[in-house]
Amino acid sequence: MTSPTPFVDQKAELSSLIQAGLGHSVNDETLSALAKMQERLQSRVAKLGELLSVHEITPTRYIQELESAFKEASKFGERILGEKDFHAVFGEMTPNNLFDVEQFFREEG
Repeated sequence: MTSPTPFVDQKAELSSLIQAGLGHSVNDETLSALAKMQERLQSRVAKLGELLSVHEITPTRYIQELESAFKEASKFGERILGEKDFHAVFGEMTPNNLFDVEQFFREEG
């Protein structure tokens, strides 16, 4: 028996999240599109983290780029699920919702 691929696991997690947030499931095409959105966002966030860690971008630029990445992902997700449903499932995607930005600047500064 083969183990599921990370993409399949990611789709299963998204499916559970959507079911919990909306009370119903969505089709596989929608799940695949959301999984791709999530992969792109995770990749972009990881790249920004790398750039910050080697001092190629400033902490301020890091936060600005994170905000941009979250806005882009949100707009894409809103097109897939609709604005209301997307935010019912994922909430507002901002750096402040992931970590304490003020604390981040205190630690980086």
